[in-house]
Amino acid sequence: MEISMCDFIRRTLTDPSIFWTALESLATIFAATIIFYELRRARQETVAHKFEGFQYALRLLASEDFQRYITAFNFLVENRNADKRSTNMPLMVQGILQTLEVVQMLITEKYLDEDLFFKTEGNRLANLGLQIRTLEEEKDMLRFEEQRRLYPNGHKLLVRAEKWKEKFSNKNA
Repeated sequence: MEISMCDFIRRTLTDPSIFWTALESLATIFAATIIFYELRRARQETVAHKFEGFQYALRLLASEDFQRYITAFNFLVENRNADKRSTNMPLMVQGILQTLEVVQMLITEKYLDEDLFFKTEGNRLANLGLQIRTLEEEKDMLRFEEQRRLYPNGHKLLVRAEKWKEKFSNKNA
């Protein structure tokens, strides 16, 4: 027994048991379509936010202030003048950690993908963390406890960068 499309539509509209089942099916398909497009849009927005966070983090690290701190820090590391180190080095480390605190906040708030960030900046931050740690381990050298206390997440970011570099270099070895 073949049923024509017109008979099917007439039967669907006139028989309440078929009508409500068909309406529920259409509503389900409509809702699933909306959910699919909303999830796709939300995913695109998330990717856009992470990309914007990544750009912002790179701008922070390329900023004139951060570069000034890095340059002065490197100069003081190379210059063995203890007087200048004791007065200027804590300020340089504080400026560096302050900037890295903002980067860590971007990672924590999911505006920045940590793996992507470490793939681009991990080596540089790991080397910086190693320099700071090495300075602290030298005999009669400064300790940066106050700076680490003020900006603990900036310091943790340097430590994680060192661990990331170690893990990454072990993978490639």
